[in-house]
Amino acid sequence: ETAEKKEVAQIAAKTPEARGTKSLDTLEILARVSTFDTQVNALVAPLAERLRTSSPKTMARLRECFRRLVMGLVSNSTLSPASALVYVHSLVDQTVDAHEDEVRKAELERRARQVESGQRHTASENRASYFAVLPEPRAAAVAEQALLPPANRHLLSEFGLLLLRTLLKRNRFDTRDTRHLQMLDPFVALLQRCLKSKQDRVLSTAVRCVFHLIHFQLPSLRSHIAVLTDRVYRVLRRGGA
Repeated sequence: ETAEKKEVAQIAAKTPEARGTKSLDTLEILARVSTFDTQVNALVAPLAERLRTSSPKTMARLRECFRRLVMGLVSNSTLSPASALVYVHSLVDQTVDAHEDEVRKAELERRARQVESGQRHTASENRASYFAVLPEPRAAAVAEQALLPPANRHLLSEFGLLLLRTLLKRNRFDTRDTRHLQMLDPFVALLQRCLKSKQDRVLSTAVRCVFHLIHFQLPSLRSHIAVLTDRVYRVLRRGGA
């Protein structure tokens, strides 16, 4: 039996089709042939459910899955510029600030628990031994929940921004099309928010999107150009440029 396993392993090693995994290729193909308006959420939802992880290896795999989704979607014939812009704006708008908000919330809850724990400890020391302080029924559940990391929802922001940047890079939007300009204009303020993120990939992709957008005659660029320029320079300084 061991000899048979070795023989199978040797054959697999020499056969290109048997090497590695084809799951990422399959994911990209699904993104390419699916109907965008009705099936994009079915593609993204299973990945979004895995975001609550602290494993760097899992994070790297999820990021690669999102990248392959983008590669498939930009080749999808059912993906119209209008549908893409509506989807990306909604996705990034809901997730770009979520990670920072959850981190701040977790820190405030941690400090509150520390203060409460200190107060209980002091009170118990001042009481007689027969006045034992009983733990709250849900204390264990709260403690276990506190150990869970904030959801890595910034990966969804990265996914949305990467899709936008790839479409911009491939000239999928017409600089002379009034409708395209109207739908791109709200992204100026959204990208300004993205440039406040503490996530490096969100920042770098947002900067690239800004670079492409300045070639469009967008009304919001005039009112946001000073802030955008300042934040882009901050990102560049942060990166050592």
